[in-house]
Amino acid sequence: MLSGNTLYGTALAAGSSYYGTVFALNTDGTGFTNLHSFASGDGAFPWGGLVLSGNVLYGTTHGDGGGSYGSVFALNTDGTGFTNLYSSSYSGGRGMQAGLILSGNTLYGTTSSGGSAGAGTVFAVHTDATG
Repeated sequence: MLSGNTLYGTALAAGSSYYGTVFALNTDGTGFTNLHSFASGDGAFPWGGLVLSGNVLYGTTHGDGGGSYGSVFALNTDGTGFTNLYSSSYSGGRGMQAGLILSGNTLYGTTSSGGSAGAGTVFAVHTDATG
C-alpha cells in the first residue's frame, strides 16, 4: 500500500514472536518502522495486503484471532491504536488470506475455508467493529 512517499506492508512470519508484523518504509528505502508485531491473541500471520482510509490501515490475519481462525484489524499509520475488529470462528470462515475491499465504512473480504459448506465465506465488517 502506497501513501505519499510511504509504503505500508506486512511480513508473514516476522517480529519478536514470529506471528508477523505491519511495517512502514519510505520509497527511497529509508525510515523503516515496525508499526506492530502480532502476538498470541491479537492475530497471527498477516497474508493479505493493507487498505488505507485516512490515517488508519486495515488488514487481515490468517490465524490466532482469538478463535484461531483469523482476524480483521485496524492500526493507525503511526503504529498506535491497534484494534482487533473481528475474530472469525469456523462457521464464520477461516484462513483470511486475501486482502480487503473498503466501501464506505464497510470492509469486505473472503476466507479460504470454513463456513457452512467448509469451502470458505464472504464477510463484511464495519470499520467501527459493528455489524
